[in-house]
Amino acid sequence: AGYKVIMGQATHTYFDHPSEPDPEERGFYWATRTTDAHKTFFFQPEHLWNNVAIDRMGSPLTLDGICGENDKFCPELTKPENIVGMQGHLWAETVRTMDQLHYMVFPRLVALAERA
Repeated sequence: AGYKVIMGQATHTYFDHPSEPDPEERGFYWATRTTDAHKTFFFQPEHLWNNVAIDRMGSPLTLDGICGENDKFCPELTKPENIVGMQGHLWAETVRTMDQLHYMVFPRLVALAERA
């Protein structure tokens, strides 16, 4: 349709997911089990399928397993130039203190700023 968009991928730029797979780590895991700074930094918005690595339970995923033969289920972006930026998110309904906020956001926000 030609709309310009800001990319905010739940699996890589939502900072309310845990930084590591530990039962005592703060965060939700509805889209992914973890989102650490490394994962955020290496997010490729122009090649979404290259970001496939593990499912939310930590089991490995492959492009062949996701995309199928001849990438049937993984279409390429027809207008990647319409992605004009990236955005991080923190749904803060469970964040009660500034220390918790800082813990959830940093260093992932720095990785996002570098990548964007």
